[in-house]
Amino acid sequence: MAKATEDAADVVGMWVTADVRRRGPLMNADDTTSAAVLERLQRRSADPRRRILFTGATIVTMDPALGVLDRGDLLVEGDTIAAVGPALSADDAVVVESAGTIVAPGFIDTHRHAWEAQLRRIMPDVDDLAGYVMATLAGYARAYRPEDMYIGTKLAALTAIDSGITCMLDFSHNSRSAEHSDAAIQALLDTGIRGVHASMGPHFGDWDRQWPSDLRRLKSQYFSSDDQLLTLRVAALATDEIAGPALAYGPDLARVAQDLGIGVSVDAVFGTSSSEAVLRWAEEGILNPGVTLIHATGLTTEAWKTMAATGTTVALAPTSDAQIGLETAIPAVDEALSAGIRPGLSIDVEVALASDMFTQMRALHAIQRMRRQRLLRHRPAALPDHHSRRTGLRNPSGRPHQRTGEHDRFTHPRQEGRPPDHPGGSPQQHAAQRPCRHCGPGLRRPQHQRRPRQRRTPQVERPRPRRRPARFAQRGAGLARARPERHHQVTLPVVSA
Repeated sequence: MAKATEDAADVVGMWVTADVRRRGPLMNADDTTSAAVLERLQRRSADPRRRILFTGATIVTMDPALGVLDRGDLLVEGDTIAAVGPALSADDAVVVESAGTIVAPGFIDTHRHAWEAQLRRIMPDVDDLAGYVMATLAGYARAYRPEDMYIGTKLAALTAIDSGITCMLDFSHNSRSAEHSDAAIQALLDTGIRGVHASMGPHFGDWDRQWPSDLRRLKSQYFSSDDQLLTLRVAALATDEIAGPALAYGPDLARVAQDLGIGVSVDAVFGTSSSEAVLRWAEEGILNPGVTLIHATGLTTEAWKTMAATGTTVALAPTSDAQIGLETAIPAVDEALSAGIRPGLSIDVEVALASDMFTQMRALHAIQRMRRQRLLRHRPAALPDHHSRRTGLRNPSGRPHQRTGEHDRFTHPRQEGRPPDHPGGSPQQHAAQRPCRHCGPGLRRPQHQRRPRQRRTPQVERPRPRRRPARFAQRGAGLARARPERHHQVTLPVVSA
């Protein structure tokens, strides 16, 4: 963990969970974490050399040399994690007994529209992207005042901290005036979260058109230092399909970001049009490691290769892609890993989605497992290389398993060199069946080659109608019962007297 904080400007970014035994808050572990300890922490909060010692916690260090400490201590000096290990001592430190808790590095939310937080869960059953856009960006966003921006952004930041997210990128795409931007930034400052303010103008409605020229004022007023918790980025859209060319990323916005020395976050990157935009940005020289593409769903292979070659970073939104239905609705984690890109995760919009990172991780894990199982069963030849390396699903010859015929099964290792029309099958499918002339006596004939056993359907004896003598057919109106074995009805004409 200490090594990780060195890469993050030596600023504390850890998260302490609730008591895993009592299901209670951290400060109820025992008497040493009472109200008196809280008072000491608050009293010394302004001291830049304040020392806090967390003792007896399960610590996820993220350091290969230390691993996970079942019972360890963590010392914080000022805003830096000074030491991690067992039985640390600090004479003048405020001791926080943390037995039964988990201390871990904080999560990073790479993309959240924080101003929408007070609209949380207004549309949990959102139909699609158009439904979200019309309800929020074309609806509520028009009525937002600067104080509304402050409330929403602060609520989102506090929610992030409460769920273990210690760094959040606020994709603030409702900057209708300079006052709206100021309010959003001030909310992040007041919560104390490490964050990124990514500023963009609104999609619809009236606004002051101060963006992107106002970014220079924001940079000088709030982000003059490179050593601070908050940083600034340009926010943009991938194409002009939703809000027009003014908000779409291109050479003009790339020049603004370059002049200010800040990065760019591009939202709504999905589909064929975004794939074409990625290739165009690369040709224009505006795709680089300072650019983050959000969602990246349904992109072409050429686009992924270009992103990898230029060092472009990617932010996925697992529950957003699936629930709002963005392009393929499947997070592109396999595509990113296959291209050599390690993506980040994000929350996106709280109007329809959960606010914590655990939900994103569980959703992504389930979706990736689903895709892997489908590849294993239906398309083994298309299994990505990173899956093959992790699972070892390769033949003894080193070649990936291939699909054979229309049966969609793996090629069995014993089948190499067999005729191409051999149906394959797994050892379980071969077992307890007749010998196969291709596989030899060790394996058995696949189930689909066996001759199906014919089963006789039991015949149900039905009573046969008794045949009447032919003489009854000659009796006057007895035509209707002349052939009673016929089951259809005969309608006789009505004859008047």
